[in-house]
Amino acid sequence: MLPVVYGEQEARLQILLYAVQVVLLTLMLSTVQATGWIYLVAAAVLGAGLLLQALRLWRRGGSRTAWGMYRYSSIYLALLLAALIVDTLARA
Repeated sequence: MLPVVYGEQEARLQILLYAVQVVLLTLMLSTVQATGWIYLVAAAVLGAGLLLQALRLWRRGGSRTAWGMYRYSSIYLALLLAALIVDTLARA
């Protein structure tokens, strides 16, 4: 709904800002020692991919790029959760 109300350019900017916040928050789990190095490495690598997708969408726009961002974000969340599970089991 955001592109309809505020326009596509604003929606792309908000997606980029949201991606930056998500990556920073996922990395912060390691700073409070809630996770170990396995999660930290996975969060950094997956987060870099999410930021690249968001930057690509912000620069290019278009529905094809947006669908790519959507697909990657779904994979990102699944793999991040898997990394958290593996990290927790490895530290137990």
